[in-house]
Amino acid sequence: MGRRLILNDGTELQDSYVISSGSVLWVYVYARIGFAELFDLLNDRRKTARVTLDQEGTMAYFDGYTDLFCIRKEDGGFISAGLRKEV
Repeated sequence: MGRRLILNDGTELQDSYVISSGSVLWVYVYARIGFAELFDLLNDRRKTARVTLDQEGTMAYFDGYTDLFCIRKEDGGFISAGLRKEV
C-alpha cells in the first residue's frame, strides 16, 4: 500500500491512512492489529496529539485530533475510526 501512520509516541501502523474533514480526522487501519489494541492507542490523547501520515516518503501532519468518538470493524477486514479536535 505504501502508506503508514505514525502516532505521537512513535507507534507505527502500516498500510493505514487518514483523511481530514474539518474538525474530524477519519482513520483507516489495514495493519494487523486487534480492535482492543487499536482502541487503546487511539483513545490515548498523548498518542493522537500528532498523527503523521507517511505516504511513500511524503509526510503530512495532523495535530490536535485527540477525541476518539467512534471506532468500527468494517466488512472489508479493516478498522475505521473518527478523531475530533477538542474545543
